[in-house]
Amino acid sequence: NHPSSRILRNFYHASPAEARPSILGLSASPVVNGKIGNLGLLESNLNAISRTPRIHRDEMLQFIHQPKLIKLMYLPNSSELIAPPALESLREVYERLDIEQDPWVIKMKSDRSTCNAKALEKALISNRTYCHDQIKGLYDKALAIHQELGSFAAEYYIRQSVAKLRRGADEGSFIIEGLTDPEKLYLRRKFAEVVVFEREGCPLESHHTTPKVQALIQCLRKMDSSTFAGLIFVRTRAEVAVLSHILSIQAPRFKVATFVGESGFSGRRNTVSDLADLKTQKGTLDDLRLGRKNLIVTTNALEEGIDVSACNVVICFDRPPNLKSFIQRRGRARRAASKYVIMFEDNGLQSSAIWTWHELEEDMRRTYMDELRLLQNIQRLESVEETADRELLVRSSG
Repeated sequence: NHPSSRILRNFYHASPAEARPSILGLSASPVVNGKIGNLGLLESNLNAISRTPRIHRDEMLQFIHQPKLIKLMYLPNSSELIAPPALESLREVYERLDIEQDPWVIKMKSDRSTCNAKALEKALISNRTYCHDQIKGLYDKALAIHQELGSFAAEYYIRQSVAKLRRGADEGSFIIEGLTDPEKLYLRRKFAEVVVFEREGCPLESHHTTPKVQALIQCLRKMDSSTFAGLIFVRTRAEVAVLSHILSIQAPRFKVATFVGESGFSGRRNTVSDLADLKTQKGTLDDLRLGRKNLIVTTNALEEGIDVSACNVVICFDRPPNLKSFIQRRGRARRAASKYVIMFEDNGLQSSAIWTWHELEEDMRRTYMDELRLLQNIQRLESVEETADRELLVRSSG
């Protein structure tokens, strides 16, 4: 029921056959999930046939280097992760929030128009304002980073986020669309209550990171950094910023950079919890091509649609969310003797899905190459009895 699918059903298929445009579409994976039957549905919606090269495949395969798939296992986190002081301090600030003190609530109470009264009632019932969401968003992301990357990562993330707000406020560059000066002052005052200690000179020990991060670092240390060119895919923008910092400390032989997506949605607001600096990443891909950087930590922004130099290592910090991501990420490792590393928790519950995707991909390839499907579709169309509301009558013949 995707909007694009409805457009095709309601307009494309409803138009005369001669008026329909003929379009060649290229894709590494035409289906997103692991259901081979969806390929037929896609073909029906597009009035198309999925094809893959059949002639000269041997010659083509000489220039296609399938990377070696490697499962990188890591131990689960210990039963109790000790929260760093900064995370505990942020939690206390969040739990002490009083919505009655929020500048937006105070403003709404001073103007009791009908519209404002409804908005105020909704905010008080949900206990949510934009300032409240900023603080809650930072706490939720810091908590997730603590679980995923460890105490050092959570503390670094909070420290950088608070410093970004303070620095922006001092320089007048802290801009969040639609935020009033009283709201900015309120946020700055609340974040000033978060106790964050500087870690200058303090070494990053292994117990400050999760077993997952330690497994990744051990994997990188075994690789030859002189010939290395790789990508690490993570789920969130916050993880990009924090993990790249950890790797710059724990794996200094690698020249680490970051890359996240640039939202084209003009209504998207800047947030305190987003550490991404889009200005600094403009030259990231060129740096990779020229060898100035050899390891990029990224989100799914580099899965497709952006020209990335051929890498010899691609690492998925988490299991790819679907078959399409699995194939697209693997396609970034195009050099000969490349490696495609996927990380799994050592519980045996996730890794079987990867091998299932291998089987599904082979099923799709066989489906693309099946010449009989085209013949069967033609025969099916020819066997349909045509019905018409009008008939041709030649009077001279009766």
